[in-house]
Amino acid sequence: MEPDETPDPGEDRGTSPDEGRPRREFVGALFALGAFLGGVVLLFVYVLIFFAAGPPRGTVGSVAFIPVGVYLLIAVLLTISRRWMSAGIGMLTGLGIWLAIGGGPCIGGLAGGGGLA
Repeated sequence: MEPDETPDPGEDRGTSPDEGRPRREFVGALFALGAFLGGVVLLFVYVLIFFAAGPPRGTVGSVAFIPVGVYLLIAVLLTISRRWMSAGIGMLTGLGIWLAIGGGPCIGGLAGGGGLA
């Protein structure tokens, strides 16, 4: 294009705002690994807590939030890291799946299994 020509709005000018910055890529294998291992780790930790301390009561119930807090912190830190972003997103997804699967039986157990009656 000549210097005195008006640029076409649809024409690519050869530069982009992201030029020179490393591209954040989504890696499916890291996502799957983060989601799977995250869910398994949380399940394993809570099964160990349950068998070691019995059903939640008193301070055991409060202490049970510590592993989820640590897990969430690690997942968020991995998500903001360019290299491990996909694993962090997978861990956050694994947390959501773990909550969805584990939340039903937990609420049922807390309600006493009395049903809808």
